[in-house]
Amino acid sequence: MGNRKSKVLLAAVIILGLMVAMLLGTTFALFSDNASVNNRLESGTLKVGLYRTTLSYTEYDEQGDVVSKLDENRVDLRAGGTKVFETDNFAPGLMQRATLELVNDGTVPFTYTMTFVLVDGEPYSAALAEQVEVLITKDSATVYEGTLADFFESTAVNVAVGEFAGDEQSQTFEISLNFLDDANNNAAQDGTVCFDINVRATQKTA
Repeated sequence: MGNRKSKVLLAAVIILGLMVAMLLGTTFALFSDNASVNNRLESGTLKVGLYRTTLSYTEYDEQGDVVSKLDENRVDLRAGGTKVFETDNFAPGLMQRATLELVNDGTVPFTYTMTFVLVDGEPYSAALAEQVEVLITKDSATVYEGTLADFFESTAVNVAVGEFAGDEQSQTFEISLNFLDDANNNAAQDGTVCFDINVRATQKTA
């Protein structure tokens, strides 16, 4: 009889212990945590505008005197049919100087370079190209000095002009064409050179 009571008591203790263990386990399982992060990934933009803000030049007037002219019309150079220079009657000793403005319409920092490229299928006078000096300046510093022929005869001529921070709005630089006065000027008479001015913006890398 006593043995049976002991077994019942032992079974009761074991069942109670299991119930306590289950209760403890259930209690700890209720503690949990979850973290949710909202991500937004947005790409930047690289977009530029190019304008001619001024064109200063010399030409002959009706009396045969050299006079200076200034055109301050703002010209969008990305529009069709626009030109940087007007050089219908270029002659030794004359010059043309254009101030160009590069506008940052995007958000990405970038560097920009410039080169002159001959237009395929158009007349090309090597003598004229050799006598026209190209001067590129930015912030009163000379970026490049050479001739038109130097650009055309070397595909490596790609002039580094400047760079933009992401929040910078615009920069200006100047391109001058000077018809040199030298002993070979006669060879350049009736000559024609047709070229494009390419400004290339490239995203800055680390």
